[in-house]
Amino acid sequence: GVVINSDYDSITRKIFSAWDATVPSPNLPVFLGKLLVNNGFCKIDVEPIPILNTEYTSNQFSHGMISWITKNALKRGVITKEQFQKWLDDLDEKGESGNYFFCVNRFLFSAKLA
Repeated sequence: GVVINSDYDSITRKIFSAWDATVPSPNLPVFLGKLLVNNGFCKIDVEPIPILNTEYTSNQFSHGMISWITKNALKRGVITKEQFQKWLDDLDEKGESGNYFFCVNRFLFSAKLA
């Protein structure tokens, strides 16, 4: 689950849908615990590792991620060049005005082989 403050919800949904269609298992954390158990693991522990960016600069995780996922959506034809630029301009503006917000959770699974 990504939280991002964009003024263009429709474009945002298209971009993230294209991302989900690109990665092998976008919802893997939902299934990984059971998959580990079914393959002989026990003592499964899950730790959330959030990434929070409140600045939109090139040294922030979200800046690189957004660049990739936006280009991916354009390449897949789910957004137009105009939507591509409009969405990125909105994020640039939010970054410059101090109104940028991005958060995503990653999950660290650890387990022991039974």
